[in-house]
Amino acid sequence: ALIRLDYGSSLRNVPESVVLSNVFDPNGFSLYQIESSWYGLQVNLVDNKLVHYSFGDRLSNDPTEELLEDIGLYDGNNDVTSTVDGDSVYVFVPSSATNSFVRLRYEGSDVTNIIADTISISNFSTVNDIQFIRECDSWYGLITSFSDSKVSKLSFGTSLSSTPIIDPVSGGFASAAKVELVVDGNNYYGFVQLRGGSLIRLNFGESMNNTPEYTDLGNLGILPSNSFAFSMGKDSSEWTAYGIGFSDNTLYQISFPDDCSASTSESSVFEPQGISYSTSGIKYIELEATDAHGNVSYYLDSVEVSSDTAPDPSFSIDPSRCIT
Repeated sequence: ALIRLDYGSSLRNVPESVVLSNVFDPNGFSLYQIESSWYGLQVNLVDNKLVHYSFGDRLSNDPTEELLEDIGLYDGNNDVTSTVDGDSVYVFVPSSATNSFVRLRYEGSDVTNIIADTISISNFSTVNDIQFIRECDSWYGLITSFSDSKVSKLSFGTSLSSTPIIDPVSGGFASAAKVELVVDGNNYYGFVQLRGGSLIRLNFGESMNNTPEYTDLGNLGILPSNSFAFSMGKDSSEWTAYGIGFSDNTLYQISFPDDCSASTSESSVFEPQGISYSTSGIKYIELEATDAHGNVSYYLDSVEVSSDTAPDPSFSIDPSRCIT
C-alpha cells in the first residue's frame, strides 16, 4: 500500500495517516515536482511495472494513478529514485536480480514516450539503492549493494543522461541497504543504512569530489536490526530522519540537534529585520533557492556576533539651567 503521513506544520508533530493506494507488493516510492504540480512513482518488487501518480498542486490531494508496463524494468526492483534535470524527468530503478540499474527518461509529465537504458556496476553483483544530488552544474550519486556490502559514487558531469564514472567508497558497509544524499550548509553528506541497524555518515565536505570522512553512528539508540528503509527531511533548520524495521513494520523517527540560536530560524523576506542571537561567535546564514522543478541550491555565509554589551545611556538635567 501507499500511505501518506501528514505532519501538519512541523515534522516533529504526530502524523495523520491515509492509505492512498493498494498496489500489490510495492518496494519504493519517489516524488518529483514540475512547476506547481507534484508527481510520484512507485515500483513493484516482483514484476517490471511502475505506477505513476499525479497529485496536482498539493500533496494533500488524492492522486490519480497510471500503470506503466513494458518499460524495460527487471524483476527484483529494490527502489525508485526520480529527479528533474532541465526539461527531462530521470527515473532510476536498481535491481537486486542484476548488477545494474535502469535509467528512464521522459519529458515533463508525459509518460507516453519513455526512453530506457541500463547501466551496469562492474564491481557489484546486485544493486540495492541509489540517490542523487546536484553540486552547481554537476550531478553525483551514491549506490549500494546489499549482497556485496559495498558503496560506490557515481559522477555524471553536467547531465544525468551521461555515462557515469564509478568510484568505490572506502569503509565498512556490511549489508548496505538504503542511502540518502543531502547538503547542509556548504557540506555534502551521504547516509548509508546498514541492514543490521547501524547508520554510516559520509562527510564529503564542500564538494562531492572529496574523499568522504567515514563515521559509524551506530543505531542511535533506536534503529532496529533488519532495517530496510531510510529517509531524511529538513524543516526550517531542523533535520529529521526516518527508518522502518522489516520485522515489526514500525516507523522510527530520529531528530538531529538544531544548533540555530537565531531568534528567527527561517524567513522568506528579501531583507529580514530584527534577527538576534542568544550567544556570541561565528553564526552561519544559509540561502536556499528552489527552481520550478523543485531542485534546490544553497549558498552559505557567516557573520560574527560580538559578546560586547551595548551601552545603556543615562541623562541628568540641571534644573537651574535654561535650554532654549
